[in-house]
Parts: sequence; C-alpha cells; structure tokens
Amino acid sequence: MKRLKVRHIFLSVLAALICGIAAFSGCIDLSSSIMAVRSRADKLRKEMSERIIAGFKESDVSAVKEQFCTKSQELPDIDEQIAYSFTFMDGNIESYKISDSIGYEGYGSEYGKVDDYEFGSDIFITTDTGKQYDVYLKIKYITDESIKGLSFYTISEPGYNNYCHAGFNWDSPYDAECGKTSAELIKAIADGDAETIKSLMCPTVSEKAETDGQIQAVIEAFEGKPLFTERDDGLYDFAYNENDFSSHATCKTITDGDGTPVEIWAKVYARPICTDAGEKYELEFVAFLQNDADPQLKGISFISLSDYYATSNNTNVSVGEWISFSD
Repeated sequence: MKRLKVRHIFLSVLAALICGIAAFSGCIDLSSSIMAVRSRADKLRKEMSERIIAGFKESDVSAVKEQFCTKSQELPDIDEQIAYSFTFMDGNIESYKISDSIGYEGYGSEYGKVDDYEFGSDIFITTDTGKQYDVYLKIKYITDESIKGLSFYTISEPGYNNYCHAGFNWDSPYDAECGKTSAELIKAIADGDAETIKSLMCPTVSEKAETDGQIQAVIEAFEGKPLFTERDDGLYDFAYNENDFSSHATCKTITDGDGTPVEIWAKVYARPICTDAGEKYELEFVAFLQNDADPQLKGISFISLSDYYATSNNTNVSVGEWISFSD
C-alpha cells in the first residue's frame, strides 16, 4: 500500500509538472510534433501507394492523376505522362511491396511545431515477365495548398540507366516563373547582354553606381554558350539531356489579413549550367516576385555565378546585395 501511494503521488506530481510546462510554453500542440506528423504521413503513403498500384493495374489515368497535387494535375501533358508510365514496365504487375518506412524526409519547424514537411517512398514491383521495377513517390505533406500531395513519381529498372516520370518536383508554386527567369538570365550572361540582366533587377539595386561593373564581371567570367534545351513552361527538371539544368525556388510569402499575398520572395538555384567550352556553372539569385509595400524592391536583388562543384577555374562573382523579406 505504501509503495502504491508513493507511486500515485509521483505520477500526480509528474502530471502537474507536464501541465505546468504546457501552460508556460503557450499550450503545446502535440498534433504538430514531428512524431505525430511522421505517423500521419506514414499512413498516407501506404494508402496512396495502394491507390497508385490499383490505378497501374487497371491502366486508369484518372485514378492515378487524382493522387497528384493541383499544380501537377494542371501540367498540360500530365495525362500523357501517366499513360506512358503504364507502358514503361515490361509485363503486368504480379507482386509488389511498399517500403517498410518513409525513405526521404525534409521538414522545417518552429518551437516544436512542424510547418513544412515532405517525404519520399518506394514501391518495389515484380511483373509477370520477371522484371523488377522501383516506383519512387515524392509527396509534399505540409506546404502551400497548390503543391500539397504527390509531386511526381519515377519508375526505374534497377541496374539500368533508364526511367520515366510523371508530375514535377515542385519546391514552390512559383517554380515555373523562376525557371523562366533562370533561363533568361543565363542566356543574357552568355550573350553579354548587360541591359537585359539589369532589366531583371530591382530598381533599388540596378540604379546603384557599382551595379554596371558587377554585371560586366559576371559576363566576363562566363565561358562559352549554354547547351540547355529551352522550355516554354519554365519547368527545368528531370532532364533527359545531360546538358540541361535544374531550377528550383524556395519561396516565402507574406499575406494580409484576408490571406492575399503582399510579398513573395524567392531564392533560386539553377545548376549545372553546361557550356560548349566544357564549363559547368551554378547560378543563384534572390528576388521579390511581389512587394506591395516597396515596389522598388520587385525584381532580382542578388546574382551569384560560381563553378559547379568547384571546378578548376574557381569562378565566384556576384552582382547586387542579398535583400530578403525580413530586411
């Protein structure tokens, strides 16, 4: 009885202590902890994997398309991408295994609350011809509503350098816009077109006396003509040509009381940029895509050109200054 009483007192004190900590920290939301998010994401990936396999077995484009996020569903050729993926595998699905756990994950959190989460998962397939395939799913779970859901999947045959994909690897809803800017900027640098580079920059930076000289230094550092295939949609990823680059944007959005964006800030990487001179570069820039409070900041404020994986030339030149939404 005595030990029971002591244990009861200990548990009561522990419960009070936990409640006190929760109250002091402003009511901890355990449903947004990383462990809780992982648990829900794990359930989602298994359910989504089963629906995708069912769609594959029936060659049902609509059923598979429903798993994609809004932005991927809106791709003009998404139906054709999915339909082609059905024909990529040799034979019909005989058996499959969903990976035991989430493979890749990326997340951001503040004060213990996860406010950004994405993950990857695999489905291992064997067909009735004896061929084996790996279907890799990339899913955005906590993010902007337009890119929430399945971003893309790839199907590959282990041991062979061939694959197919459907969807797009979204980093932000503004990847297409930033991809077009990346291509325009690369071409302008290669062509020595200082005026176009300057026109892409925000007035706050482009009007500074030192900007012209910095732009010229970037132009002079770039050797050769770029070899990438230009895209009208601005979605530079999943390159089948080894000379193509990938462009990805990390964006931050500030909204007003009605949820309308008033500031959209982007950090963009484009790499590798291959040239006919045998060089490979990496381009980075930051820009306000929108800034209602200060329109003079709309445009690129900072550009950096460097060697891709630090090749022998040791190129590292920049234009402007890093201005972000917090400045």
